Amino acid sequence: MELQLGLPLPTYNFIENFDLNNDGFEPKDDMVGLKPWSCGDGCLDNKRSFEVAFGKNIKGGSQELPLLLWSGQPNDGDDWKGEKKIPCSINMNVEEENQVVGWPPLKSWRKKMLHHQNPGVHVLNRNYRMVTGNHENGTGSNTKYVKVKMEGVAITRKIDLRHCNSYQTLTNSLISMFAKCQKLEKDAAHFTLTYQDREGDWLIAGDVPWQTFTESVQRLEIVVFAQNVSDPNEGLHRFNISVPAWTVDALNKLIDHWNLRDKLNITNDPCIQNEEWANEQANPRVVCDCSSSTCHITHLKIYALDISGEIPSELFVLKELVNLDFGRNILNGTIPAEIERLSNMQNLRLGSNNFVGPLPPSLGKLTSLRELHVDSSGVSGPIPREFANLKSLQTFWASDNLFTGKLPDFFGALTELRNLRLQGTLLEGPIPSNFSALKKLEDLRIGDLKGEDSFLEFLLDQKNLTILVLRNCLLSGQIPGRLGNFSQLRELDLSFNKLKGQIPDSFQDLASLQYLYLGSNSLNGQLPANIIGPNLTAICLIQSHFWRFATKLYEGMLLELPLMQAIYRESFSVKCGGMNQISASGIEYEGDFESIGAASLYTSSENLWAVSNTGNFISNQNGQQYLTQTSSQITRTFDPELYKTARVSPSSLRYYGLGLENGRYSVELHFAEIRMDDSQSWKGLGRRLFDIYIQGEIVLKDFNIKNEAGGSKKALIKTFEANVTNTIMDIHFFWAGKGTCCIPYQETYGPLVSAIHVSQVSDGAGSSRRDKKRVGKLVGISAACVAGLVRPADCFPTRKNLSLHAKTRNRNWVPHSMPMGNRESDIVHHMLTTADGPGNNGDSRERTMYGDGLNGVSLLSK
Repeated sequence: MELQLGLPLPTYNFIENFDLNNDGFEPKDDMVGLKPWSCGDGCLDNKRSFEVAFGKNIKGGSQELPLLLWSGQPNDGDDWKGEKKIPCSINMNVEEENQVVGWPPLKSWRKKMLHHQNPGVHVLNRNYRMVTGNHENGTGSNTKYVKVKMEGVAITRKIDLRHCNSYQTLTNSLISMFAKCQKLEKDAAHFTLTYQDREGDWLIAGDVPWQTFTESVQRLEIVVFAQNVSDPNEGLHRFNISVPAWTVDALNKLIDHWNLRDKLNITNDPCIQNEEWANEQANPRVVCDCSSSTCHITHLKIYALDISGEIPSELFVLKELVNLDFGRNILNGTIPAEIERLSNMQNLRLGSNNFVGPLPPSLGKLTSLRELHVDSSGVSGPIPREFANLKSLQTFWASDNLFTGKLPDFFGALTELRNLRLQGTLLEGPIPSNFSALKKLEDLRIGDLKGEDSFLEFLLDQKNLTILVLRNCLLSGQIPGRLGNFSQLRELDLSFNKLKGQIPDSFQDLASLQYLYLGSNSLNGQLPANIIGPNLTAICLIQSHFWRFATKLYEGMLLELPLMQAIYRESFSVKCGGMNQISASGIEYEGDFESIGAASLYTSSENLWAVSNTGNFISNQNGQQYLTQTSSQITRTFDPELYKTARVSPSSLRYYGLGLENGRYSVELHFAEIRMDDSQSWKGLGRRLFDIYIQGEIVLKDFNIKNEAGGSKKALIKTFEANVTNTIMDIHFFWAGKGTCCIPYQETYGPLVSAIHVSQVSDGAGSSRRDKKRVGKLVGISAACVAGLVRPADCFPTRKNLSLHAKTRNRNWVPHSMPMGNRESDIVHHMLTTADGPGNNGDSRERTMYGDGLNGVSLLSK
């Protein structure tokens, strides 16, 4: 028998009650799972003849049963595309109704009619068993199969898109499917995934959201990427797709703009799992969130990689960014107002850059912001009032910027704040009283306020505070006793202010306290007996109007200090941080290499000079380091070794010349910046600023060694003259909170000095010079020393085996101290003097204060 458009069927009745030789057939309902055909109101309930099916009268001829019923799957045939739906009553022209397409032979109108009337019908196999149920794209369907063809592979495959929930999972499935055909995991960058939509257009996958893609895709094709494309950054250059094309394009433009291609070569999908650039320690770092229908870049970190220039507009295409870290670079220009487009931002780090101009008010629209770091970024002007909208803000670092105006009161409305740093600015007080609402504060550092006085009444219930620094803030009034309830305090610094009254007894309850700085105030009265807790490392209680003493007491025995003979001299020289050295000009510099702590004093072996330090580096992971050195060559000097060591301080550093003959002296201060870089990289942005006082008078304000010397590792000498009238020279280096803190290393700030040389240039008026080495008596306690004296030390460390004991014996005398040994704990400091210090506008008036019958101690060793 000839092969016709249908397969001939046997003439015997292989199904009971089924007669192929009749004009029609009457299958039982439960046999095929279909209702009988009809041309009624949309439901075919009656029998139909073969003529109705094929439009011919072939009665008496052989009958054929269709082998396959069309299911409506997009890839199963195209002959019905674009045709209108037709009702069950058939009305079509002869040409169309005679058209037979597909295999087995099915008329187009039959396909559509069956599809519209019973879309759940399909044939499982060639035994003509027809069942109803779920199928591709059918009613209640759980599958959506589309064809996938890969260029260079002969066999086309199918993939069920319902098993994929994102471009990423589709990518992984395709890699697995074609892994044996091509080395996709290694060569995926040479392929691009394209698809055909319902309109027949071919598009690059990834341009539309995933849901839109799945609704419109008809076919997939993986094509070889053309290597000669003029712009290799256009589109997606990898079929491994997980983010929209414009997102990858913007990221690539940022990479090329900052020449980071050798560090971050992402011309393909940046959201591939477990890629090296997504590692938590990676830098640069790109992290995606693929939890929704489309992957988005949420984290971008380019930290300390010398990216420069203004921030490109392509950054603001990445609207889903949550974490952005551009810290420690050399970005310049203004911070663009378009940053408001990054509305999901939670952590923004722009500190240690070279921006100019004010902070954009549009930052106030980032209402999800939790951390904002702009410290040492170069911005200036007032802090925008729009920041009051940042109700989620927890951390705000803004020190070392030229902010102007009053300290904003709207900070009091940011009740989620935990960390606030505003040191080294031009802001003015007072500290707003509504700061009392900041009950979640853990770290508060405000310093160097000008203008009106501030008070501590805002400190009410901030019991989570661990660090409280209000140094040089024009604080007035008394210290509130409720501070003793802040049991988590580890560091408290209220120094260089105008506080009065007594130290509260409640301070003895601060069991966690490690550092306490209350010096350079106007405090008086009795020191709390148990203030030295088990964790206290250093305490500085030097008062503006009186000193008490600290002396050794081992096992209850008070050490009496003998009289000593002192030789008045005309000079002293110190090599700070290093060993003894003789300069090219023959000056003998005595080495200053003693390791002193956060509140310490050291005197030289021959009692010619002393050095004291106040303050600690709070966040230094390498411990407290007050000496520094370099092996680099020092230029512009005949004595390079003199400048390769230095002493540094995080707050206040003092050198004292002791036993000097009264007269006029030349003071040579030697400097070289040996810790900061002057390169064109981000490391060159480091700025060390501090003030210098000689005999209480300010001689240099905001002194910058690197700028004055013309770069780092270059010697610099500053020379001044000062009078000595009480045998003591006081040289004070004071950090006023300005300059960078962490470039190129953490805790790189504060005063630094390499060497000091002081020599007499003329006798004092009326002074006697009978001998070059006039001998006089200096005693630890002497009623003869009633003249105003500059204090010879700042403060003392606490020690486990030392205790306190002191009382003034006479209301009418001023005890005086001079060095008795080469250890700070061997010195009795028992004098009353005032020196308002740099915390009070540089006014360091010296005046004698008498005992006034006060008991207790203010300088101590434990």
